[in-house]
Amino acid sequence: MAPPSAADVPPTKKASARWLVSPRYDLTLFIASGVLVFVFSGIHELLSRSGALGGLGVDANLATYFLFTALFDHPHIFQSFSRSHLDAPEFARHRRLHTWGLAGFVAAGFLILAVGLEREMIVFAAFFGTWHVTRQHWGFLRIYKALNNDWDRWDTRLEGLLFYLGMVSIVLVGYSDVKRQIVVYGALTAPFFRTPAWLAWPAFYTSCGLAVVYAGRQLWQLRRGRRLNAPKLLLLTSALCTHAYVHMVAALPFLATEAIETVYHDVQYQGFIRHYQRRRHGAPLARRFLLLALVYGLLVGLLECWALL
Repeated sequence: MAPPSAADVPPTKKASARWLVSPRYDLTLFIASGVLVFVFSGIHELLSRSGALGGLGVDANLATYFLFTALFDHPHIFQSFSRSHLDAPEFARHRRLHTWGLAGFVAAGFLILAVGLEREMIVFAAFFGTWHVTRQHWGFLRIYKALNNDWDRWDTRLEGLLFYLGMVSIVLVGYSDVKRQIVVYGALTAPFFRTPAWLAWPAFYTSCGLAVVYAGRQLWQLRRGRRLNAPKLLLLTSALCTHAYVHMVAALPFLATEAIETVYHDVQYQGFIRHYQRRRHGAPLARRFLLLALVYGLLVGLLECWALL
């Protein structure tokens, strides 16, 4: 259903903003969890300088990736299966997708390996992963807009343009100076392409201009007596700033970049699925799912990093 236009939404008085769960829960798991981007960057830097892992035949790049994939990424994948395959009503609703669809996905993976396109698949997965992270942030923004009846026509248009142009232009800038082959790990490389600087930087500067216009409009709305949608604004700022840090500032190797780009997304998803599980199954089962997810993450993370070695 399309959101209402500005003419359909009367000006609202200043009041407390509505959160998805609670201010503390949302700020911790949906917004401030973006701090983990900087934490993982610091972990990589600390391990690189200490050289403590040299005797184990593991460098800081792989160690950082292991912490990410074992404690955050694979547990979040397990939680996806907990909702699709271990939730009876959801499984019944999409039975073919969760059975034949999953089997086809696994078969496609073996086919890609058989024809020798695994390096190209790494490139596709990297870009799709970035888009996946972007779409999840946008989903949370839309949730906060709906919760707060925040459908002003111009705000909604500006947010969509600012968010997507900002997120995409940041990636374009990040890939404007890459080498033709990026080292994934060890001898494994992947053929990434370089985006033209004449496209990347003008798009980024345009998004910066939109950010100034959008901020000015929020101040103008505040002076008119409208309340600000604090959860939406905080999430929008967090998503754009962490994305810019990963692709424009950090300059880390491929595996570490994948880790710090995705860890924010993983914690967001864990927070959402935990809320869903507590409401549907109760807190004890939600805790059990989280414990199983961590065990699964450690086992699969070890196998993945062993394969890279």
